[in-house]
Amino acid sequence: MKYERKKVERTFDSISEASPIAKRSAECDDIICRIGKKAVELLELSKDDVLLDIGTGRGRWALYAAPFCKEVIGIDISSNLLKDAREEAEKRNITNVAFYRGSFENPYEEVDLKEFGINKVVSVYAMHHLTDDLKKKAIETMMKFTKRPTRIVIADIMWFEDPGKYKEIWDEVYYDEGDTDFPANAYSLKKMFEEHAKKMNLIKLHPLVGIIVADL
Repeated sequence: MKYERKKVERTFDSISEASPIAKRSAECDDIICRIGKKAVELLELSKDDVLLDIGTGRGRWALYAAPFCKEVIGIDISSNLLKDAREEAEKRNITNVAFYRGSFENPYEEVDLKEFGINKVVSVYAMHHLTDDLKKKAIETMMKFTKRPTRIVIADIMWFEDPGKYKEIWDEVYYDEGDTDFPANAYSLKKMFEEHAKKMNLIKLHPLVGIIVADL
């Protein structure tokens, strides 16, 4: 299979309001809520931080993190989800969040991210939609628009073991071997970040889900 941006875009533009992948609230107990909250905790946010949320969807983690930092920018491939995110921010009266169209492979579609002084980056359940080659390029792109020191936290599906051994629990992590999913081996993903990071941490939360913390 190969990565097709338009297919990913169509998938998320038409995603159901009830889908666990694109919920608005962080208050639940599934794997995405658990790793999302852990990812925000690992960012160690302060009121001086400017956070970028890549693959923000309906803004769940951008809005969750907003009270802990100076500013949050959320980018996503789906115009429909971004519209929902903006409406949710207005509904909650959260004013230090802005949402723009953008993606891992082209984060600058609507705005020059270098202007914000971004020093924290998070992505929850989004990077696995890229092939490994595109993941590597996305990491290199992050190096260009972030202000040092930077912390990047990636919480996602990643293989710590052979996923075939866990087929009966794929549903737990919302993996279905779909043609827009390209999860990486966790240790290979860690190696991609190690080429740039001063300090690295790989956290296993499930045989098929983990968190990368990279300090630049």
